[in-house]
Amino acid sequence: MAEVAAIVCGHVLRDEREIKLVVHHTDGGWQLTCGDYDHPDDFSDAKIVHLHHLVERQPNLNEIRELAPGYLAEWTSAGWKKAAHDD
Repeated sequence: MAEVAAIVCGHVLRDEREIKLVVHHTDGGWQLTCGDYDHPDDFSDAKIVHLHHLVERQPNLNEIRELAPGYLAEWTSAGWKKAAHDD
């Protein structure tokens, strides 16, 4: 995960919110967001960062580093809940 790039929402990028939704797309891409729906319609505040920077800030991401492509993980009070994701 150290040199893997990911798309993150502006809230995560600006350290305003924690990551609560992780998608590992079938093409191998990663998307990590706050899980809320108050982003710009064009997602223009999203940026690409290396995952290791996000793990340093939020260590619970280590628990889903082996998330298979085509799956998502959502943070709940019980931890990460994983499910198949329909790209």
